[in-house]
Amino acid sequence: MTSRTGLGAARTAVWSDWRRPRPDPAIQRSDVLITAGVFAGMVLAVLAINGMGAQVFGTAPSLAEQLVWGTALSLPLVARRRFPSAVLLFVGAVFIAAQARQIGDNTVPSVCVFLASYSVGAWERNRMLARWSRLAVIIVMFLWLAYSFVQAMAGDVPEFPGAQGPFDPVLASVVYSTLFNGVFFAAAYFYGNMAWETARRRAELEQRNDELQRSQEENLRGALVAERIRIARDLHDVVAHSVSVMGIQAGAARRTLDRDPVLAGEALQTVEETARSAIGELRGLLGVLRSDPDPAAVRGAGAGGDASGDGRATGDGATDPAGSTDNSLAGSGSGAGGSGAGGSGEQNARAASPGLDDIPDLVSRMDAAGVEARYGAYGQERPVPDAVALSAYRIVQEALTNVSKHSGAEQVDVRLRYLTSALEVEVVDDGYGRSSAGGSGLGQAGMRERVAVHGGEIETGPRESGRGYRVWASMPLGPRPVSATTREESS
Repeated sequence: MTSRTGLGAARTAVWSDWRRPRPDPAIQRSDVLITAGVFAGMVLAVLAINGMGAQVFGTAPSLAEQLVWGTALSLPLVARRRFPSAVLLFVGAVFIAAQARQIGDNTVPSVCVFLASYSVGAWERNRMLARWSRLAVIIVMFLWLAYSFVQAMAGDVPEFPGAQGPFDPVLASVVYSTLFNGVFFAAAYFYGNMAWETARRRAELEQRNDELQRSQEENLRGALVAERIRIARDLHDVVAHSVSVMGIQAGAARRTLDRDPVLAGEALQTVEETARSAIGELRGLLGVLRSDPDPAAVRGAGAGGDASGDGRATGDGATDPAGSTDNSLAGSGSGAGGSGAGGSGEQNARAASPGLDDIPDLVSRMDAAGVEARYGAYGQERPVPDAVALSAYRIVQEALTNVSKHSGAEQVDVRLRYLTSALEVEVVDDGYGRSSAGGSGLGQAGMRERVAVHGGEIETGPRESGRGYRVWASMPLGPRPVSATTREESS
């Protein structure tokens, strides 16, 4: 709450210094039209007042002089939004001078003062100047009003024919004039400030909309990059192992074709089976990529993840850009102990989502690569989420691929451990290692990403004995059901 309040205060402080942009050509053209309308109204009012002989002060200067005063009051309004304070001070001064000359009409001059005062509140970029220029004009106007009353009372008190009511006619005139002018100037002040605040809020809203649009575009670009990374990682996982085995077997077939055709035929058969398996996985992967996501699954994934769409926090404080990869591929996987009923249930999704039950078959293929492989599962088997099962399979697959390509190992051990609240995968070989300068580095990066999705840990590196390489990964599963724990402890 404190951080939000601080952010709101900082944003308010920034926008309190906002300056309204200068009026664009369209607004300036509208000022010309408004000024022309005020000028035309002034001419008609002066002609009508003089035609009726109903001058405000009883007498008035010549008609030509009255038109000059009206022109001096109305024409400056054409620049009221570009130079608001200057226009207000000029119009205020001319208004008092015109009243001192006792011109016939007072309505249009009052409209000119109102528009000038309103424009200062709505358009003056220097808010301090906007406040004090209007207050100065208001004070001077009321001083002029008081002076007019004093001057009028100094002579003969005018008669008020038909006056009635509890107020003295002179007092009633003072009260009425004061209230009328107070409402007049207060309205100009209030609505001018309101126009400024409305423009400021509109600008703030437009800026926030622009920021939101840029954020959405950045999220879209991030999603596209994450999708490309996901596809690259899954293609690497699906293809690299199979192609590696096929290459080894094809080389063995080439070397033994003349000496031992039977052995060469077995190697080629392994190549054929591996190719078919890879094609099946690729078809399943492409089927998942081309199919529309299940809305219910998308809502479920969104409810369990971060509302901002930035991925799930990883174990080392980073954020995985492809946090939904395994969930999308494992919708109907065949992980050991899993229900196998999630996702769409389509055959291509199953083909693209191998799980723990498929690890023994994966290990057995290493014999064809000339590496003796052993597999062991330890602990009480328990239901494993399809996403975790898929990640465990892909980690073993990548580790075995690296063993066959880079290690020069003769033996490799694959161990799967069911712990109380985690699933551990370990692949250890006895190789001395070969040059892997031609490697892309995508394999280990993919393993780290898969483990990070589940908030797990992974360790890769040479064994402490100095010979061989070790890949170890741990992915949390949540607490084991009480019944299963009780049975294990009783046994």
